[in-house]
Amino acid sequence: IFIDPFFNYTAASVDGKWIAPKPGTDAALALAIAYVWITAGTYDKDYIATHSIGFEEFQDYVLGKEDGIPKTPRWAAEICGIKVATITALAKDWASKRVMVFGAGQGGACRTAYATEWARLLVALQAMQGLGKPGVSMICGSGGAPYNTEVFFPGYGDPDGMLWLSNAAKNKAFNHVEQRLYRLLLPDAILNPPVSWVGEGFCAFALEQQFKPYSYPMPDHSEVRMLYRYGSSFIGTMTDTNKWIQMYQSPKLEFVVNQDCWWGGETGFADIVLPACTNLERNDISEFCNAGGYVGHSSSVCNYRVVVLQKKCIEPLYESKADYNIFSLLAERLGIKEEFTEGKTAEDWARALFEISDVAKLISWEEFEKKGYYVIPVPDDYKSTPALRWFYEGRECDTPDPSNPKKNTEKARELGTFSGKLEFVSQSLKEHFPDDRERPPLPHYIPSWEGPESKTAKKYPIQLISPHPRYSFHTHYDKHSKWLGEIPGHRTVKDGQYWQTVRIHPDDAGKRGIKQGDIVKLYNDRGAVLCFAQLTERVRPGTAHSWASSGKFDPVEPGKPGAIDRGGCVNLLTPARMMSRNAPGMIPNSCLIEIAKWDG
Repeated sequence: IFIDPFFNYTAASVDGKWIAPKPGTDAALALAIAYVWITAGTYDKDYIATHSIGFEEFQDYVLGKEDGIPKTPRWAAEICGIKVATITALAKDWASKRVMVFGAGQGGACRTAYATEWARLLVALQAMQGLGKPGVSMICGSGGAPYNTEVFFPGYGDPDGMLWLSNAAKNKAFNHVEQRLYRLLLPDAILNPPVSWVGEGFCAFALEQQFKPYSYPMPDHSEVRMLYRYGSSFIGTMTDTNKWIQMYQSPKLEFVVNQDCWWGGETGFADIVLPACTNLERNDISEFCNAGGYVGHSSSVCNYRVVVLQKKCIEPLYESKADYNIFSLLAERLGIKEEFTEGKTAEDWARALFEISDVAKLISWEEFEKKGYYVIPVPDDYKSTPALRWFYEGRECDTPDPSNPKKNTEKARELGTFSGKLEFVSQSLKEHFPDDRERPPLPHYIPSWEGPESKTAKKYPIQLISPHPRYSFHTHYDKHSKWLGEIPGHRTVKDGQYWQTVRIHPDDAGKRGIKQGDIVKLYNDRGAVLCFAQLTERVRPGTAHSWASSGKFDPVEPGKPGAIDRGGCVNLLTPARMMSRNAPGMIPNSCLIEIAKWDG
């Protein structure tokens, strides 16, 4: 069963049922499913009684005792645009069997206004069916088994990676700067300070991180006057990115450096460009497809872990240099080269990282250097540990779960929540933000400020969804070779231009006189983007679909903020507003636009 406003490529290749809600209304659908289960008694009452807290309050909200609005399938149908019978059948089918839920976190329903509520309700639904029971679980689709977590190999964002350093070296390596800027807020911070927010986003080393307040500028701190941009994809990957153009052109930002191996969307805004070489022109060491400590023990699309010695194929071309060499030269100009490099070359650092890792106990450096990679083996007595099975059965945690602070303690039978149980009413939110109406302790359906129920929908009736791209990774593999733009479904060549594709329902296209293959303008008050029109019933009416993260920014009037872009940079149209007041996160799929045939 596929629940998505876009009939995605997985759905197209696997025979199944497609349910297409209006974007941003998933929480209403979840509540209606819970209503069917509660009124029919088709949920695991014993599990709820022993493994959760707050269910009675949740039940009162679902049944309408809190606000006088029962969350019936009919109530949800009017919001979601799904038939009452479909919602009811989905709820009954789900309750009749063991169901695995794939939440599809990145780029989907979690990137809408108040998406915290949908994510929490999805967990609540699985809790009602006995989360952790065989067959009742949740997956993210980017990990696999077998997978050995016991072998340590450091990543650049891994705090454990500094354990081998001396106290003096560790003090140098640690970033002592307390002034932070949340990435989405950078333009507003430069253009309209002060700004404030709560939490550190997804780099979650502790549950409490999300409650820490920040402000910019900090008391007695200067505003940012120089930006050193390492890479140049923000115009294609952030939100409301015309603000980034205004930021770069502001006299308040006095100096900009851009270090990159591509002439990306932002390179041209720099005062100085430092050309970096590619991975094919430098030596390094890394663990293949590992998020480098930002996602603890995540295999990121792999099962077996593979440590790779990256060997350059050629010397750096032209004036380009390896990043480490660029930083070393800058450190030399600042008089701190020895402190920065400790006298080591990039190859020396690669070996040093290898030597302090557990991999050095399993293979010699000489053998590793000759082979070029090492597959970390799993123990002979390897046994799979299904997620949350231990919690369902009341045992101690036996899964590799570094985010659970209670593992290997006297509370090892508990979850990492404040109560140790599944919480229909969040105890951490109840303690830190009890009066937050945008992320209340009890999850609610909250209509988006830019969605089908908003006033903006009258002016801009089409909701644009822009998930992660199918053919590229963020901006990688998009514009750097022409043939990449010739892949059907990625870009379309017309009149010598490589156009980003926008998928429009035939009913919406017909009302606007748009035909297959027309160049169309997607626009709202934030900007305008030209795309190639593909008419398809794979999107629900009132919804348009175009991949995010264009690697190409090509304004018709270069240097003019708000100029029409023909590169397909749809992120120019998305709102910069945060997911909610106390939940830092981007919400590109809460984006209303209008579409018109382009005759310029």
